[in-house]
Amino acid sequence: MTLSVALDILLVMLLGATVVYAAILHRRLTVWRHDHAEFERLIERFNRAATDAANGAAALKTASEENGRALSQSIAKAQSLRDDLQVLVERGEPLADRMTETVRAGRSTRPMPAPAAPTVETSPSGPRSISERELQRALAAIR
Repeated sequence: MTLSVALDILLVMLLGATVVYAAILHRRLTVWRHDHAEFERLIERFNRAATDAANGAAALKTASEENGRALSQSIAKAQSLRDDLQVLVERGEPLADRMTETVRAGRSTRPMPAPAAPTVETSPSGPRSISERELQRALAAIR
């Protein structure tokens, strides 16, 4: 074999290896391009999801601020009602104590009669028993 034939064979072998390598490289580049396009779509979806999440967080913050203001107003109103109720209880306690003392004094001075059926009195709003009338009188005295 002459040197030129040996070089030609070597060149053919190198060209064949180059062709095989080029085919492998072409296949890999095709896969990479496909994966790259898919990766870009994934990044786009991620960006949309991040934008949606940011918008949702802003909406949630707005809603929570509105609910916080409404809750603060409700708390203020409840505290006002609690204070009013506390004043009424403080005013009612001495009256209740006096009523209790009166009842105890009345029980100790006279014997307890046997319980009888409550008498019923009719009024424009309907029948009323003695205990209802007494309760109304006590409430009127408080006012």
